[in-house]
Amino acid sequence: MDRLKIFVLNQFGPLDGEYNVFVDVPSVMGFFRRTGTRPHRFHILATKGKKVMFIDRIDPGTLERQLNEFQIAK
Repeated sequence: MDRLKIFVLNQFGPLDGEYNVFVDVPSVMGFFRRTGTRPHRFHILATKGKKVMFIDRIDPGTLERQLNEFQIAK
């Protein structure tokens, strides 16, 4: 069974190099809403089985759409 893992890597600031791991798209989007940060300040790495997707400097709407498409892709 291929499970989705989404790594949100901190790119700037005093926590540079820190990351959070999420297992679904709503949790990732909730993280950005909760912290008040913008996704373009982070590197997003999503894995599902042998597939990997890397996202850098993107707006919240496009990020959510791309992660949802990646999550349901076979």
